[in-house]
Amino acid sequence: MQPNEMDWASWDRAMLKQIGSAVKSAREKSGLSQRALADAAGIDRGQIVNLESEGRTSELPRVGLLVRIAVALDVPPTSLLYPGVPDAPVELLPSVTAHAFEAVRWWAGEIEDEGAAWKIFHRSRELHSERRALAAASELLNKERFKDLNGLLDDESTQQVNLSTWLSDSSDAVKVAEKEEERAERRVRELTAEIRELGGVVDDA
Repeated sequence: MQPNEMDWASWDRAMLKQIGSAVKSAREKSGLSQRALADAAGIDRGQIVNLESEGRTSELPRVGLLVRIAVALDVPPTSLLYPGVPDAPVELLPSVTAHAFEAVRWWAGEIEDEGAAWKIFHRSRELHSERRALAAASELLNKERFKDLNGLLDDESTQQVNLSTWLSDSSDAVKVAEKEEERAERRVRELTAEIRELGGVVDDA
């Protein structure tokens, strides 16, 4: 499944922020004002302002504009696309975060597995889904466990609750939720390892 329009729109916003921050950081590091950078790149100052100010524009800059700015700043154009080489996380594709160095290699066509970026995309989507499934299973499990416990405590004939007995005699609903939680936990671990092996970045949430 390819990214939809909403995915790409979100990616556009993330890239604009990423590029704008990179331009501003490189400009300040070089000691240039916005006017001086615009003059050096042969462009209007407003284009620099729009790039550096989040929300001022909704369109990604043309490749030619980035190259002109990069030349004026004496930095590689890819450093404006994917700042923070080697290890900074950058937005590579919709729902795909990778280390800047891997993003530059992908852009340059140097990654041996040319489908790695899309594999990260699909695995990241699945990871998001599995994390939600895990959270839902954990919530359901807690509810069912307390439901069973409350039922046991409400039984007037019960004088003492044995925890181990309560857990072993859990209802079918609890056992189903436990299996789903275990499955989701296992899949989250597998996907996290696979994404990182492909060069993607996974937060620890």
